[in-house]
Amino acid sequence: MAHKEVISKMGEEWNNFGEKDKKPFVDLAIHDKGRYEKEKAEYESKGGDKKSGKKKSDPSPGKVSEKKGKKVNYFFNYFVFIF
Repeated sequence: MAHKEVISKMGEEWNNFGEKDKKPFVDLAIHDKGRYEKEKAEYESKGGDKKSGKKKSDPSPGKVSEKKGKKVNYFFNYFVFIF
């Protein structure tokens, strides 16, 4: 089975899940987002650059992501859980 077919099939299955079935993965995503925000705040408080994600002493420019307000990726948690 090709990678595209696997992802397509998993997406199909995810869309067929009910809210009750998705809840464990949604909870994992919410918990992980909280962990990420906490670690990010700690990093920035220790001198990490808020714009580029690089240390202030790092002379190389970093790429700044223009995407803001990303949705929590529940499907990713489902995918990781399955494999």
